[in-house]
Order: sequence, then C-alpha cells, then structure tokens
Amino acid sequence: MGLDRKTFLASRPLAVSKPIPLPGRRDGQIEAFVRELNGMERADLDARRYVRNKDGGAVFDIGNDDANWVTACACDAEGKLLLTWADLDAVKTMPAAELDILAAEARRINRSGADAVEDAVKN
Repeated sequence: MGLDRKTFLASRPLAVSKPIPLPGRRDGQIEAFVRELNGMERADLDARRYVRNKDGGAVFDIGNDDANWVTACACDAEGKLLLTWADLDAVKTMPAAELDILAAEARRINRSGADAVEDAVKN
C-alpha cells in the first residue's frame, strides 16, 4: 500500500509519559505527567525559548528553559494539557528538582536534545 496524502496527514494519539513521582509535597507524593507536543504547540514553545537582547537579536533563554518545557507539556493522565502560558511565572516558582525531572521527561518524550536525535537515527 502506497503512502497517500490522507494517510500521511492522519493524526495519531500524542504520547503521554508514565507517571512521574514528585515526592516531598505537603499533601504527600503526587504523580505528574507530560505529553508529546503537536507541531503547532512545538512551534509555540520554540518561539518562547528565545528572547530579544538589547541589540534586537534573538538569544536562547537558558534560565527559563525547564519552566517553558513544563508549562508546554504538563498534562493529566489522559494527555489533556493542564497549564497555559499565563502559568509560566507560577511554574518558575516550583522546586528546581521537580522542574528538572519534569523537563527532562518532556524533552525525552518530544525527542529534543542531542541524545534524542542520536536515538531517532538509530531507530
């Protein structure tokens, strides 16, 4: 069967992570999830990962990268996004250890980063 336009453009369910334990919460351990982004969501995230410098050029905003990934990808167990970009400042106040864990999984599930590119080529 050859590839046609309809088959090529057909959507598939976006991947959702396994539960990610976040220990140390006052209300006990909770489990969080992150999900794969679609093309439009990824473009929006990528645009927000750069800021303008004083010369008007775009520079990578390394200081907020984990918070950006978490804001873009945090979801419930069914994959429904939990946050909007209006929540970014609140996400930045989360414990850094939690942001690290969640952002790392968001990058992994979205195949972002040098390791992800190498893994995709292998598979």
